[in-house]
Amino acid sequence: MKGLDIDGDGSISPCEAVERVVSALVFLMWTHQTFLLASVVMALDCTDSIGGRRYLSADTAVSCMEGTHLAVLIAGVGGAIAYCVGLPLGAFCVIYCGRRRIAAGDTSMSSCFGFLFDGYRRDGAISVIAFESVLMARKTALTLAILVPVPGVGWEVRGVIVTLILVASILLTTTLRPFETGLLNAVSAGSTAGLIMLQALSAVHGYFHHGAVRVAREGASS
Repeated sequence: MKGLDIDGDGSISPCEAVERVVSALVFLMWTHQTFLLASVVMALDCTDSIGGRRYLSADTAVSCMEGTHLAVLIAGVGGAIAYCVGLPLGAFCVIYCGRRRIAAGDTSMSSCFGFLFDGYRRDGAISVIAFESVLMARKTALTLAILVPVPGVGWEVRGVIVTLILVASILLTTTLRPFETGLLNAVSAGSTAGLIMLQALSAVHGYFHHGAVRVAREGASS
């Protein structure tokens, strides 16, 4: 089949054209992952009951779990679940299906999907080459753990969940050593360790802050 002339300096097959479109869509989803999830989570954030009704925190003119909000919420949550599972899984499938082309140094594969595997070792298992999908899953888990409003779940529980996710991430990085150089592995592990330390400091600050607020309220009520 005759190729498609692109910019007058070459041609690509229809399959390569589709591949480039898919790579652009994957890249857009990859770069907007946190923003899209945070936007969906906003639809879950409702006020406490006011006169028997709850309202959307971002727009108190909208009643929660009624009419348009309910329809949008169902569609948004369904899309978010598909997105949370589909993006890391899709990235993994792209790397798995193209693993031989990656190992052979296929330039078209690198130009289309290089942002998913550049910098990672290509002599290891598929779990190493596709480590970016693991980082996508980590980003999704952290976003959901921090932002999703769950009744009765306070900052203490969220802090523990976030810490466990980060600890699991640093263990994977130090065990698999997925990056091409020791420096990149050290930087990745060090940055995650820094996040764990920051989380610990935030927990200490939250403990004393909430303690001070509680003492102040008890003093005011007595």
